[in-house]
Formats: sequence, structure tokens, C-alpha cells
Amino acid sequence: MFGIRVGSSRWVLLVGRLAIKVPRMWPPSRIASGLRANEFERLVMRRYAPAFGWRELCPVLWADRFGLLLLMPRTEPVSQVDVYLLSAAVLEHHPAPPCEMKAEHWGRLPDGRIVAVEFAESVHDADDLREHRDYLESALRGREVAA
Repeated sequence: MFGIRVGSSRWVLLVGRLAIKVPRMWPPSRIASGLRANEFERLVMRRYAPAFGWRELCPVLWADRFGLLLLMPRTEPVSQVDVYLLSAAVLEHHPAPPCEMKAEHWGRLPDGRIVAVEFAESVHDADDLREHRDYLESALRGREVAA
């Protein structure tokens, strides 16, 4: 029940029922990217997923505020067909959740729900993080004004 997945900026340690995301430590340029990715996923799950009803995102069980460690439930792989069938529901949201419709970015939780396990793919640097945050804050303000 142990495995390791290597992403562009993070390692994902699969331990029992958990997926533990940590920044890649080599090369050094990847460290900041991994920290930002964890920070962004933590922020999305704490602030934006509840506000926008994004149930398609894998829950963050715990994350430190520095981005060194992020825990999610472990998921089982899904097919591209599964993701395609889910895509219409995902894209109905405004704003749409920050996830790509690639099978390797999705998984099936033990309760059967298919969720995005990678939703920081487009956060490469501090400017990307700021742009995403500004966009989501703007959408949140627009929602509050409309209510």
C-alpha cells in the first residue's frame, strides 16, 4: 500500500489511505513551484470550493500554511472516458474549477465519487498564483454582489 508518483513540481507519496504531496527538492527551482502548488490547493479547498460548490475537487484533509505538506485521501485511477463523462458537469460551474480534464489528474474516492486530485497544474510561478487568486476573488465578489 505504498507508492510514489512524481509530478512536475511535487512528489506524491501514497501511504495507506493517504496521498501526501510534498515539493520536489531537486532541482532547486522546483521547490518554490511545489510550495506554491500546495499553497494553491489548500487555498482553493478552504475558500473557493465551498463558495462555488466545487464538489469535483479532492478534499484536502490537512495542509501546513507553508506548502511543505498537503494530505488528501488516496484515490484509484480513472479512465479518460470517466473524465469525459464528468466534464459537462464540471464546466457548468462559473467560474469553472481550476483543473484539467486529463485522466491522470483525476481519481475515484472510496465512496465512488470521481474528483480532481491535481488542481494546481497552471500555477507555475508567483505571478500565476496571484492571477488565479485575483480572478477567483473577483468571481467571489461578483457572487456576493448578485446575492
